[in-house]
Amino acid sequence: MKGSRYQGGMGKYKVAMLLLWVLFDLCTLLVLKVEARASSSSLEREIETKLKLLNKPAVKSIQSEDGDIIDCVNIYKQPAFDHPALKNHTIQ
Repeated sequence: MKGSRYQGGMGKYKVAMLLLWVLFDLCTLLVLKVEARASSSSLEREIETKLKLLNKPAVKSIQSEDGDIIDCVNIYKQPAFDHPALKNHTIQ
């Protein structure tokens, strides 16, 4: 009789430890998902700000015969002049 009670008590202990382990894993996964979401949103914000710097408003848009759209940008606002080596470059 004592042996069966001991086995039952040990089985409950193992089940309780297993449940605690599963709960710990679920909490860890939740924290990792929240961190991943936060880092991706900051990355998305950084990409958006860089795209806003790169996208220059077109002065005029021309559609070619084959369907390509060519955006004309003011010569002083060309994206090439955003490069650090050409920041103070003057057009001759």
